[in-house]
Amino acid sequence: MAQMQKAEETRPPASPSVVQFRRLVHDQKFRTCLTAFVGNNATQVFDDARAILTDTTTLPDGQYALPPVLAFELARKTPDVLFLLLFWIMRRHEEKATTQITVDQRRRLLGFLTAIAWFAPDPTAAVAAIWPDLKEAKARRAT
Repeated sequence: MAQMQKAEETRPPASPSVVQFRRLVHDQKFRTCLTAFVGNNATQVFDDARAILTDTTTLPDGQYALPPVLAFELARKTPDVLFLLLFWIMRRHEEKATTQITVDQRRRLLGFLTAIAWFAPDPTAAVAAIWPDLKEAKARRAT
């Protein structure tokens, strides 16, 4: 997450291997970004992701939420889809979006994420195809 905050690429950053992560941790710039992310808003970003995926307390009859085991499987088997959600949440935080998403928006978002994770022949390629539009939307809002 910290590495992608500064990325200007059109593809999402690849998940580093253990060896690559160890090498990155020794890079002062990466360490500074990671420390800033963890210190500033990492907890809120991950809490928001958990709430979008699994929280049943804010919805009528607990609708439109995944059982925790399915949310865990989504994150474990298709980390790129979870990364897409985390990036979207971070963007909302950066834009200081104060309105909560509606039940209908949450239903559509959850359907979108699960459709990619469960039914796309290659979820990584699907996320890569969506990524430039997500980055462009961020840049468009910034200008």
